[in-house]
Amino acid sequence: MEGFKNQDGRVADLPAPKEASASPHFSLAQALEVVECDHILLREMAQSFLRYAPVLLERAKESLERGDALEVGRNLRDLEERAASVGALSFREGVLEILHALRSGGLSAPPSPLEKLPLLLAAFQDSVDRTDWEELDDGFPAS
Repeated sequence: MEGFKNQDGRVADLPAPKEASASPHFSLAQALEVVECDHILLREMAQSFLRYAPVLLERAKESLERGDALEVGRNLRDLEERAASVGALSFREGVLEILHALRSGGLSAPPSPLEKLPLLLAAFQDSVDRTDWEELDDGFPAS
């Protein structure tokens, strides 16, 4: 986050950008804060996440089928960290829910909670696709 000097000469942080649109799936303000309001970088990161997340989801499912809880956890933690960095809110919450279930003794009977993650990922994709990236100026939505 950029700093500036206020009237007293102290450095203060710029306020977090406001949401361009409210979405339970995508927090533009949170994601812009991670990339210091670089909306071009954020867009590239979101697109990269959308390409890579299905690979990690598939790996997690395969590991679950093999009974390799360690590998499932590793893939899910990677997904959770990446989701946090791009503001994929509901997707991240879904991953955290599964990680908690794994720590608490395992996943429930089929259908697996892993099966809802592709739906949450699609909702995140839709939110990213509906974002007017051209409207952003230095990470702040136009008024």
